[in-house]
Amino acid sequence: MSNQWQGQKRAYIQSNATTTIVDGPGFLHSVSINFPGGQVSLYDNTAGSGNLIGVFKANLISTNFVLDCIFSVGLTAVTTGTPATTITYSVEA
Repeated sequence: MSNQWQGQKRAYIQSNATTTIVDGPGFLHSVSINFPGGQVSLYDNTAGSGNLIGVFKANLISTNFVLDCIFSVGLTAVTTGTPATTITYSVEA
């Protein structure tokens, strides 16, 4: 993996779903959950299982989590509740 990243990209997920955001390595910047009650589980994988990056929840207010971490296989989000989630990331140039 090189250290040359393309500009930041974003994925907006507004339903309960399993969403493969990136197929391949990249850099995860942040997760924003825009409505209380939303939850997102992120995996370093191209499926909603395997190497768990983390589980993020917004219980009472909108919440932003800054991670700034590398993923190597892919990035997949599993959203539940009232997700309205924005995920920002970069991929190799």
